[in-house]
Amino acid sequence: MKNVILKRKYIETAFEIVKNEGRSGVTIRRLAKILNCNIASLYRCFHDLDDLFLYTGMKYIEEYLRDLRVVLDQPYECLEMYLQVWSCFIDHAFQDPKMYNTIFFGKYSRKLEYVTSEYFTDLFPDELAQFDEETREILMKGSLEGGDSTISKLLIKCVKEGVVGEDVRLCLDRLFLQIFKGYLKDFIDGRRSHESNEEAKKELIYYIRNIMNHYKTSNNREEQSYG
Repeated sequence: MKNVILKRKYIETAFEIVKNEGRSGVTIRRLAKILNCNIASLYRCFHDLDDLFLYTGMKYIEEYLRDLRVVLDQPYECLEMYLQVWSCFIDHAFQDPKMYNTIFFGKYSRKLEYVTSEYFTDLFPDELAQFDEETREILMKGSLEGGDSTISKLLIKCVKEGVVGEDVRLCLDRLFLQIFKGYLKDFIDGRRSHESNEEAKKELIYYIRNIMNHYKTSNNREEQSYG
């Protein structure tokens, strides 16, 4: 129980620092000073700072899921819903590319499902109450990859409704994830620092929309313009 309380304090303190100063403001020594404990205490709760940041990232996922719920409640047809969910996710990711990279592509991203479960079951169970059953299920999947992710499920629905063929579904799923990952890395590396988040999001959604349109099974393909 003592470790659970300390772990919660580390997460809450790191989140406040990241939110106000960025990740560079978080150091093991600073956390120890704020929490009035020794430096070694962090390693009883986390492997290192990257591990702590993954847990801290759950607070960012909460914000995304609240907006995602609004999108999912709209009466969009499957293709537009797929694009709107991507848009919502991209919007949040581009607000803090480093944090989203840590969550989904970082050093400890393979334990994301475990971290999500521990965070909302053992550490902050009260925070799960804000979500309905469907959103909780989305939350606990803890991955962008595989058929269980929200985005992948929507693409499967597009296949079932004849928007795109099953033969290209897996390819599209992986392609869009890699394109997104590349944009995220460009932000982190500063190669897109001159662009606004909104402009980059519009560009990325443009590519996803037009690639989907290219692979439509219907002959009625709408040409989309960017800008």
